[in-house]
Amino acid sequence: MLKIKNRILSLYPNKKRVSFEIKKKKAFIGILHYYQDESTYQKIKYLLNDFLANYEYHILVYATQKLANNVYPKILITHHDIGFLGKIKAHSASRFIKQNFDYLYYIAFSTTPILSYLIKRSNAKCKVGYYEEKYQGIFDMMVTLKNEKNYAKMIEQMLFYTKMI
Repeated sequence: MLKIKNRILSLYPNKKRVSFEIKKKKAFIGILHYYQDESTYQKIKYLLNDFLANYEYHILVYATQKLANNVYPKILITHHDIGFLGKIKAHSASRFIKQNFDYLYYIAFSTTPILSYLIKRSNAKCKVGYYEEKYQGIFDMMVTLKNEKNYAKMIEQMLFYTKMI
């Protein structure tokens, strides 16, 4: 059933592209993260607090299943929060994709059809993610790292290139 749902969600087109020239000095930022494990999430949270100290940002975390201790109830979603035909059941996810972020950063080295669907549906002006060939159509800007998967370097590269816009 999940495979069929993923296939249906992958068929949704991107929202209409808009110019992503940012005129504000303080950008409004959205962070979407694919939760793999607690230690990685804590590292990313620390890095975000460091790199984005001067910005207002909101975070949404996707996990493949509910966490046992449910430590992030307001920002955590799972595949159960997205209906079979793409209806977003979770209030946090619905509110997140409706935000008019200046930048939406996808902080992960891989993605899923559900996350791709959320990125496509987002109202963000500029969507930034890690380079993965099959997901070229959903991001406005993609970064890649040479032979390593380091979150600090990925976030640093994303911020470096978006500041150049």
